[in-house]
Amino acid sequence: MPTSPARPIGALTLEIASCIRGELARQQLAKTTLADRVGISRAQLNKIVNGKKAIDIENLDRIVYALRLDLETVLREADEATPRRHLPPAP
Repeated sequence: MPTSPARPIGALTLEIASCIRGELARQQLAKTTLADRVGISRAQLNKIVNGKKAIDIENLDRIVYALRLDLETVLREADEATPRRHLPPAP
């Protein structure tokens, strides 16, 4: 069965990925350790953290929990950092 083309990664996802990268650095936590805590492969976590893969809400919830962050706060901060993401491109 043919697959549909991948959607481009949006600004909100990229901002969340940046937040995860920052928290990994702040906690001096290895990606391998986080991947193990979350129950996903290191390759999948790398794609998420590097903004190469959209993150589903369940994985985001597990990642945020493993990093001891608040999901609502992460989403709100990412939302506030990307206010123009819903506007159409300027002509």
